[in-house]
Amino acid sequence: MNAPSRLARSLGLLLVAVNAIGVALAAYLSYAKVMVIVPPCDGAASGCEHVLFSAQSQIGPIPIAVLGLGLSLVLLGLSVAWLRTGRRLLVTALYALGLLAMLAEVYLVLVQALLIGDWCQWCLRYGATLVTGFVLSIGLWWATGRETPEAAGALEAV
Repeated sequence: MNAPSRLARSLGLLLVAVNAIGVALAAYLSYAKVMVIVPPCDGAASGCEHVLFSAQSQIGPIPIAVLGLGLSLVLLGLSVAWLRTGRRLLVTALYALGLLAMLAEVYLVLVQALLIGDWCQWCLRYGATLVTGFVLSIGLWWATGRETPEAAGALEAV
């Protein structure tokens, strides 16, 4: 397996950093939800208490923030594993999970806007890490998908 290009390695490092920030934000939101602590919010997106403790903030007994923490831990693990191994399958998994996370994030933003009628800046920051991570995974998928000598040989054999 060839070593990743400089671009791919840089994107991978950025992806690890963004996913680590996502883990930190999701952990904070999970802690606040479980311990019934209101995160400090100010400005236009100052409805953290309203959003975090709304009926829509859980799926059954499970807080959405805890699900986000699990997702972010998986994304972080995949991005670190890719840096260690360079396996493109891991990039594909990052892309696929990122796409699902984006769809969930669009839904959750709509819930804040249409059902709750308030905004949680911590939730929006966490969503920004998902969006950023998805964009980086697209770039990494592209950067790792360029034709390699091994791939060219495999195509000629077919």
